[in-house]
Amino acid sequence: MRTPRRILATVLCCALAAASLTGCEDASDASANLPEGPTITIGVAADMPGLSRLHDGSYSGFDVNVATYVANELGYAKKQIMFRSVTVSDYSKRLNDRFVDIVAAPLPIGITSSDDATTFAGPYLSAAQGLLVRADDADTIAGTDDLAGHTVCTVTGSGASDGIRSLQPKARIQERATYLQCVTALL
Repeated sequence: MRTPRRILATVLCCALAAASLTGCEDASDASANLPEGPTITIGVAADMPGLSRLHDGSYSGFDVNVATYVANELGYAKKQIMFRSVTVSDYSKRLNDRFVDIVAAPLPIGITSSDDATTFAGPYLSAAQGLLVRADDADTIAGTDDLAGHTVCTVTGSGASDGIRSLQPKARIQERATYLQCVTALL
């Protein structure tokens, strides 16, 4: 009689031990995504589809690809590269306060740094500025000449406000912090 009880006790102990291990994972699996060695933090815009966009916790776009390529060339592996959102108006501040190590984002021609600690690399993409208008205004607004009396949204720090003022002084300009805020204002 004692033998079946010992067998039952042994089976129960094994079952309890196995149950207590469920949910445990191999330590190497848990640390597989953690960076080893130094990291590089890259500032990119979060709201410029095609160039740089934050969606579901991941950054994607041309600027992200260029920044990843540069970081790889500097010797950083994918898991050593971190991205953070920056805006046109805070690039220099974010670099100076070490929120980011580098910035890969659009900058208007003629923008210069207000401090000696920030330097610029040459452009990796040249693009013309354009206007985004509502579909029902497309027949009446074809260029900056047609903006007289209209409200125009530009992103603070982008330099677009000065350009529009010089081309169409009668346009009413509203500045917003991000491109997404301008698109929302357009709706």
